[in-house]
Amino acid sequence: MNIHVHIHHVANEGRVLHKLNSIMASVQELTEQISELDQKVIALQSSIDSEQEQVTSAIDALKAEVDALTNQLATGATPEQVAALAATLATVALNLELAKTDLEGTIQ
Repeated sequence: MNIHVHIHHVANEGRVLHKLNSIMASVQELTEQISELDQKVIALQSSIDSEQEQVTSAIDALKAEVDALTNQLATGATPEQVAALAATLATVALNLELAKTDLEGTIQ
């Protein structure tokens, strides 16, 4: 009877060790998957930062162009030309500011 209990105990230890090894393999697999996901998130953030810099530079360049055109209107156009172009330029400037605000609100 004592031998039977010992064999049963050894068999249970084998099953426990097998389950433990299986759990450890699953934990290792999850650790690797999480690490891969982390690398993808880092790459995505880097891409977003790069795109944000490019868009910000484009917005700044367009704002400088709007400012230059505004100065030209103030110095070399008739009052009628100024009125017509100023309205269009104001719309462009507003759209540019809205794009900038949208970009700032999207990425925080």
